[in-house]
Amino acid sequence: MTIEADKIPADESPFERERSWDYPFPAAVPGRFVQLFFPDGDQPRAKYDGYICLGEVQIDAPGLAPHIVTVEGAFGKVEVNVTRPACARLYLRGSSELGRESLLAVSGRRPWARGACTYVVAEDGRRYESRLAKPEQVEVILQDGRNVLQLTGVKLVSGADEPPVATEDWTISAPGDGSELVWKITRRWRRDVQAVCSGSPGLFFSFDARQRKNSTTSTLWYDPLRIAADESPLYALSPMPGRVSEHHLQAIRDRDAWAICKLWTNWHSPADLRMSVQGGHLYRRGSFAFLSEVGATTGLEPRQLYRAGDVEEIAFKIGAAEKHRTGYQLAISLPDKETEAALQDFYGSVFNGGAVNDQKGMDFGNETDGWYYAGSCWMYGATLAAGTPTAEPLSAQPYNAVQAFREHLAHVLSTLDEQGRTRFGYNQGGEWVDDNLHTIIGTRFYLLHSGDLPFVRQCLPALERMLTYFVQRRDPNGLFRLDDVGAHWYYDAITTSGTNGYYNAFFFKAAYDLAEMELAAGHDQQAREYEELAASIKAAFNRVFWKEDASGGPRYLDWIDAQGNEVSYFCDLCQWPPIAVGIASPEQARKIVATADARIAELETEYGYAGYAGLSALWPVPQHLNPHPWQTFGRYMNGGSLLCQTYWEIVARSRAGDAAGAAKRLRQFAKRAAETSWAGDNAADIHGEMANGDGEPYLADMVAVTAATVHGVLGIDPTWEKLNVTPSLPTDWPRAGADVLYKGRRHRVLVENGTPHVQLLEQVLDVPLLWVMDFNLRRTAYAPAETTNMIFLGHYGDRATLAQGATSGTYQSPAYDWTVPSRLRELTVAVALHGGQVSVTVETSRDGFATIASASQLSLRDSVNSYPLNDAPGSAVRVRFEVIRPPAAADSPMVDGFRITADAAQ
Repeated sequence: MTIEADKIPADESPFERERSWDYPFPAAVPGRFVQLFFPDGDQPRAKYDGYICLGEVQIDAPGLAPHIVTVEGAFGKVEVNVTRPACARLYLRGSSELGRESLLAVSGRRPWARGACTYVVAEDGRRYESRLAKPEQVEVILQDGRNVLQLTGVKLVSGADEPPVATEDWTISAPGDGSELVWKITRRWRRDVQAVCSGSPGLFFSFDARQRKNSTTSTLWYDPLRIAADESPLYALSPMPGRVSEHHLQAIRDRDAWAICKLWTNWHSPADLRMSVQGGHLYRRGSFAFLSEVGATTGLEPRQLYRAGDVEEIAFKIGAAEKHRTGYQLAISLPDKETEAALQDFYGSVFNGGAVNDQKGMDFGNETDGWYYAGSCWMYGATLAAGTPTAEPLSAQPYNAVQAFREHLAHVLSTLDEQGRTRFGYNQGGEWVDDNLHTIIGTRFYLLHSGDLPFVRQCLPALERMLTYFVQRRDPNGLFRLDDVGAHWYYDAITTSGTNGYYNAFFFKAAYDLAEMELAAGHDQQAREYEELAASIKAAFNRVFWKEDASGGPRYLDWIDAQGNEVSYFCDLCQWPPIAVGIASPEQARKIVATADARIAELETEYGYAGYAGLSALWPVPQHLNPHPWQTFGRYMNGGSLLCQTYWEIVARSRAGDAAGAAKRLRQFAKRAAETSWAGDNAADIHGEMANGDGEPYLADMVAVTAATVHGVLGIDPTWEKLNVTPSLPTDWPRAGADVLYKGRRHRVLVENGTPHVQLLEQVLDVPLLWVMDFNLRRTAYAPAETTNMIFLGHYGDRATLAQGATSGTYQSPAYDWTVPSRLRELTVAVALHGGQVSVTVETSRDGFATIASASQLSLRDSVNSYPLNDAPGSAVRVRFEVIRPPAAADSPMVDGFRITADAAQ
């Protein structure tokens, strides 16, 4: 058959998500298998030679229409295809409504990643699923007014003409009060199978907001030491070791556990997914947010040998958890209740459900199972500092955002090179040195939020090295100068060079923040030196960059390139941060706002700018600096919106006295968040459409904009000395407030008619002395580990095992300096013994290990266990593992990470 030109979308036509392009076959054709060929084709009215992208193809066969049975209860509703056993749709119920969309993917980046079913993948790559054959028997029973579904003889087959590898009996019900959907499975193996992956069951999600109304991804907040993780080619959509998470398979070591999947969706989901298991282990799997899965298996290891005659029983339970009662939440109170609700929903969904890119390391990045990025440390630090934790636990072994962000900072610092540059994630080559500045800024946010001074004190030498990189590259004016033309900055699709306002604004901010952290640590001399550095950068910034007679109105130059040419198109990163961080004088701040507002009025008329988010450029980027012809004005980094940077505009307007302008931008951002969730790409265009970016499913650091409510409009601006509140409320907001944590204690801030009131409440965080080695066993920021006959697994060395052929080996960690006298409390270690032996020696010292103050030797048990350390004294600690492989064994014992807690000595 031939599809005519008028039956294909024209080049550059907008994507119509609700429309399907249907092409009936000329006649009914019998057959069992279908194969499609597209030997020729072109795009109607295409501007450039190219190709047609087939997003999704579906063939409808009326004879295969499914029979759907519904099971409904307080948990929500599930629709089960009993013709080909699988769950087609799953809706969660909130306190007052059933979710508008099903969580389950209709299709995805893998043909099998849809719906929910039971399955096993064999070593040869063959996939055996429950939904490829009819069951032997289906029975629906009405019990307490609800359907109970019983399926007998569910077959795990590959689709080929061969007997099943296993058969199953299912019972799907919502017993008792209906708060849980219970999916009971009894599996009987008919043949021997060496499996590499399985699900009993597996629930598939996909976050692809360009094509899916029900885009969904998730995060589990479970103690990472209790998660076993590994890579898998089945799930690797974008294999980029070190840059993108390769922990595709994540299984909870604890048997019969429960956890809440915090969800990030592109629609308003009224609840999160609570799951538990009896008779097995929970898991989560995924890659790059486009593909994710949760479910259960009877065994912990993905690789399992099943024998004919084996019988497994497992029960997987699903419930709905009210989303605002767990995790971190934005506890704000605004007169504009629509704005308040939209900001709270956006914060809670993105931060809890969509911001952790590595479920094992609990690192914050671009998207779930996606990019690592240290440059977002300021963004997630600001987000953390604006929120508060709820009291209800997230799992059987809960973990929270404070713990995760603390270790995220430690992970970044562990990658410092000899020049003091991070080599974390996206920045494997170390060229993107702005990561250094943003890590310092993020650390200060963490300190003021948590009060965790011992951790920050221990980080200070590394932070000093990071800033020294910039100090050593100051030009004669005292400003940081980029090493080469085309050097990296946040707007990496625009060419920059020379002395850039973005870099120097954050150079000032990082120096100022480091001075405050040094002062908090009692390092008065270092604090004065960094204060003087910050003051000199500020003076030079205003002397070099201020342009009173700039075309379009007074403002800062964006940068001065390597040849001395001035660049000035009002790059938001070079204009708003200098106001927000305190470089600009009040007069300069007002002039920049006036220049921006005059130009914005023109853009509203000429380009239809709706004001949903700040723009990367208010005038077109000069053509010679824009290397991409498609990046016309209003798109991406040439006048589009990289959303997180709207934070700086709102904070800057607030501090410039433009309360109305700050609140307007915040309202518009919240309005668009409620409409679109800002999902579908990593950037928006000038109209607020998620398009013309780099094709990522979303960019989670956009959640930082919600923090501008607290730090900008409400003016909550803590220092180590005190909690400052300088509100900037618009006239139609006479009363507003927020709960925040300051040094771990909840403070309730209420602003009434411009006057702030602060109420001190309970202490929420009391972070112990803590050292974790889980993400990078190779080294800390200060020293490498020492090993004999050991190798590291994973790009960053998150596991250690014996080298091939070795029968024994040792791993000795670097020393960890508590910076204060301490007494050890407890050691927690995750090991997989594989029949071998692992012992550990924990040593302390008071003099940098010239002598040993105490030593404890322990024999380790399999899996995750904690061991008391009996108040062993010392100001530093290190551990040494002795690993012994069992005779004639293929698998070596593996050390997967450890954690030591201590108390400051009285």
